Amino acid sequence: MPRFSRSFCGHRERQPVLSTLIIFSLLILSACQTSDAENFEDGPLALRPAPTLVYVGSCDQTPTMESWLQVVIFQRRDFVRLMSEAPGQSRLDLREDVEQMAAYRDRIAQEPVPDCGAEVIGALGSAMDGVLAEFVNYINGEDVDLGVVVESYNDDFAAINAQLDALLVRLDNQFQTPTVP
Repeated sequence: MPRFSRSFCGHRERQPVLSTLIIFSLLILSACQTSDAENFEDGPLALRPAPTLVYVGSCDQTPTMESWLQVVIFQRRDFVRLMSEAPGQSRLDLREDVEQMAAYRDRIAQEPVPDCGAEVIGALGSAMDGVLAEFVNYINGEDVDLGVVVESYNDDFAAINAQLDALLVRLDNQFQTPTVP
């Protein structure tokens, strides 16, 4: 009888295998959690400065103005959406959004600016840089109230929107007015 109790269904032989599998599974799970955390905690966030603006062409050239406005309007809209969603987010959650916001800012800066866009692009770049600086400070551990930051820049973006709307009206008028070759 002792012979069967020792190897009955291989119970004692399976115990080390089962223990090894459990330990191996726990190690894999903890390694995954560590690598995810390290992706966000790899040091303080530092953004590259925006690319240097390039001023090209005249707003009298409808294709130049249209191309520039399309980029600016859509990238600005997405930037402001992420900015508005920031209050209440953790530092880790906001980090990815801030990197995306910087990409929107950079895409706008890379688009050649026609002459009539100089004033609005200056105001837009300044507002975006200000928001990004405050958000980076928050991510890097400073005591920043994101709600106050968003509220303080809402007026700037409203003024920028008014300037962009005026340029859209101008563009629409250019499309309505046939040009003589």
